[in-house]
Amino acid sequence: MINSQNNLSKYAGGPDEEEEKQGDALILIETLSDRRQVISNYRLEALHRAQTMFTAETVPPALKETVLKVAQKKLKPRSGLTRSLTTSIALFIVVCMITVSIQGMFNLNLRTIATLVPISVTFLLILLQLAFGIRNRRRNEMSTRLYHMAICASVQFQDTGIIPTLLDKINHPTSIQKMEYIELLQKILPSLTKADKYRLPVETSRNLSNTLMDSSAFMAHKAILEALCVVGKVESIPVILQYGDKLEWGHRQGISDMERDTILIAEKAVKSIEESAALEAQSNLLLRASDGNPEADTLLRPIRGSAESDPDQLLRAVNNSTNSSN
Repeated sequence: MINSQNNLSKYAGGPDEEEEKQGDALILIETLSDRRQVISNYRLEALHRAQTMFTAETVPPALKETVLKVAQKKLKPRSGLTRSLTTSIALFIVVCMITVSIQGMFNLNLRTIATLVPISVTFLLILLQLAFGIRNRRRNEMSTRLYHMAICASVQFQDTGIIPTLLDKINHPTSIQKMEYIELLQKILPSLTKADKYRLPVETSRNLSNTLMDSSAFMAHKAILEALCVVGKVESIPVILQYGDKLEWGHRQGISDMERDTILIAEKAVKSIEESAALEAQSNLLLRASDGNPEADTLLRPIRGSAESDPDQLLRAVNNSTNSSN
């Protein structure tokens, strides 16, 4: 495996800038995927370089997917329990040896030794746990930085797969950076497409609509409603209607232009979701051909959309056995 530490500081050059960027992307992917570098400054540097070197239009799909995997899984440092126990046992043996030596030098009795050993071991274990606590705290801080930087990179690369993670962070009761995640959600929501409705987890639509009831996320409500026009499902309609009624009630107190526009978008979202649900129900409907064999197993799927025609102008199929009139 290529040494990530050296590769991040020195990249392979080449006459073709595009090939050089592809090589850089492979190095970044390797560094971010290296399990030996789970929480390290090298992964932080790799994410920083990825954000600096690439945009949503130029980022390679493999690098985009790797960054998303880092953002979707919050990395936690190892507890160090095994190492702590091993070190504690070693310290206990060392203390016992030192105690025996002191007993030979100062002719201490067994009662004094029995008192001295537990006190010494306890003191050393406290120092040991304090050292590991400081180490794990630093690793936790680095893990949080890495996790947050990966989320920002996914938003920068317009990867809509990060939306469920952002919603989880926003709706988490102990979220520290909630307002920053709301801003990131507001940036990524316009990138949603119809295909994301079936690619994202099924609870995404429900979590988006539930965020409407969070007053602290008001600046993102308009973007959320526009996103529900694209990926919303029927289960979101009651929440949208409740949100619209809440804003309309405020009309009596004097509603702003922004709130009026939000109400119109909410109505549009409900209409869009209902139309989408109707099309899905229609796509699941199978019909039997009118001129076919009633016992045949072949069924037809109706074409999407509707075509209005005057019943008086409909044509009736002509029987092949009927002769044309003179």
